[in-house]
Amino acid sequence: MIINLKHISSDQNRHAMLSNKDSVAIVISYSGEEQEIKRIVNYIKQKEGTVIAVTSINDSYLRKIQIIV
Repeated sequence: MIINLKHISSDQNRHAMLSNKDSVAIVISYSGEEQEIKRIVNYIKQKEGTVIAVTSINDSYLRKIQIIV
């Protein structure tokens, strides 16, 4: 699953809610602080999915919660 940060559609939210331990999400965000991104990442983490994150801000929420940098 790849989440396009320019436009987060209901399909991407649905995919996140249906994720499982075999799911991998690649999330790219400059700030890593967008509320929609936080919600999607939390869904994936609750289902024990893997989050691969790319962000520019070292102290961002996304950087703190990711598994793979």
